[in-house]
Amino acid sequence: MSAESMMYAVQPLAFRPEMLISTTALEPNPLWVAGSSYSKDVRVVWVRADGSAIVYYIYQSLVSNNTTEPGTDLLAWLEIGPCNKCAMFDGRVSTRTEASSPLVVVLEPGDITSNLGLLNLTGDSLTVEMLVGGEVIYTQTVSLLGAEISDWWSYYFTPDEQVTLALFDSLPAFYNQQLRITLTGLGTVAIGHCVFGTRQDIGELQYGAQANVVDYSRKVTDEFGVTSFVERDYADEFSGQLLVQNAQLSSIKRLLRRLRATPTLYVGSSDERFRELFVAFGWVRSHRIAVPYTNESLLDIEIGALT
Repeated sequence: MSAESMMYAVQPLAFRPEMLISTTALEPNPLWVAGSSYSKDVRVVWVRADGSAIVYYIYQSLVSNNTTEPGTDLLAWLEIGPCNKCAMFDGRVSTRTEASSPLVVVLEPGDITSNLGLLNLTGDSLTVEMLVGGEVIYTQTVSLLGAEISDWWSYYFTPDEQVTLALFDSLPAFYNQQLRITLTGLGTVAIGHCVFGTRQDIGELQYGAQANVVDYSRKVTDEFGVTSFVERDYADEFSGQLLVQNAQLSSIKRLLRRLRATPTLYVGSSDERFRELFVAFGWVRSHRIAVPYTNESLLDIEIGALT
């Protein structure tokens, strides 16, 4: 591949509720209040850990006169899922923060953030700004509508398709910055997952890399040969061989060990031809290093993905 084929990981900062400065996403359910009594079927929002992140979840009361704390009694509360405001920060790509256009989210990471990834998007246009002291020092807008144009027929007749991910790779290095994300479109727009952190280069992805979709939909064929489908989530995964500098082998090995149980955004290539093909939010399922050359080695890597 080209010089743009450097694979990297975005080492994520764990989300905390105080990072979310503002959002236009609505949340109809109130916060749970200690000492209050809740009727059956009432829904509240309560904070809990989601891996390394802290996310507000929706709980529905299963009993009347419910005074117990959500998450402590499975017979009293039913977990529904992340609240609308926090869905884009939980550990899944398929749960989404939705809002009437525009969706505007302001984050304060509290640490240097060189990279931002937004996945499972619905909308027409996405703008990311970095603010320091209230002043915009960085802005980039990308279109989320595209079509593969290969001939005159496709030029005139191929409809625009939804681009579902956007990567921002060169954010200025500031500690006290805010990130303002603005997603626009017709009607309801949505963000499935937001990853922000620092870039860690791994190696150059070589030709022969493979990308695949793991589909968790259910297909059942009955005794009469009739097949029915239940659509479920899917995951984008990829694998390949990387060319790695021997001087970086130890640091890369330490990086992969450190991220082994941390959901991470892996980007295989910045080449626009392959950019959407080799992107996965997940984990390193396996890796193997061979040292055949004096200055370079080969790293076989397989990236598993979360839904």
